[in-house]
Amino acid sequence: MTRLSITRALGLILAAAWFAWAGASPAGAQTVIPPFDRVEEDWELVIDQPDLMAEGPQITTTMSPLGDLGGQFIAFNLNYRSQPSYLPGGLELVSYDGERVLATSSQGTSRLATTGETVTWTQSLQISGGVIVYDIKQGDSTTWSGFGQGSGANLGIQAATSLGSMDGYSPSASVANSGPGWQSNRVSSMRMLRVRYYNGGQLVLVDETPRPVELGL
Repeated sequence: MTRLSITRALGLILAAAWFAWAGASPAGAQTVIPPFDRVEEDWELVIDQPDLMAEGPQITTTMSPLGDLGGQFIAFNLNYRSQPSYLPGGLELVSYDGERVLATSSQGTSRLATTGETVTWTQSLQISGGVIVYDIKQGDSTTWSGFGQGSGANLGIQAATSLGSMDGYSPSASVANSGPGWQSNRVSSMRMLRVRYYNGGQLVLVDETPRPVELGL
């Protein structure tokens, strides 16, 4: 696989995962979610043995107020940057409307190089006043040290939207549309640890359900 094809390949992988998730019928009752205007997801990524020569592994998470990737969503790329052209290493946010890029933000250029490294972070999505606001917070890793908001860099992104709510948001969709797009065999585990829902700045619900990502090894 060439470097230029990585983003395309990841798109196909995530699309397939979405259709698989959408076709599944959950067993049992679902938690009733109160009204909310902001969501925070806590994530954990454990690297097996990175490959500096092949620039892997490369990982992406997605988060959407719609619950799919057909409209507006945010991609968080770890260990590579895709815009305006491919570069290995670093962290990148890309705001999409379908396949159209609306905005980008990046931090660092270092590449994963530590066996057994654990990377943790919180990703936050909000709709306010006709704007989608997405931030990475409390990032911690060996490769990039502390990253995200408050780390001396602005790993956040904003884009205009016609959406008035986040009612379509689903943590299951976030997990189904996230994962390693390159060298998945070099990822030991990846999971969403918990989800927090806010409304008007107030915490209204915490979902402590761990949600592992299917690595497709």
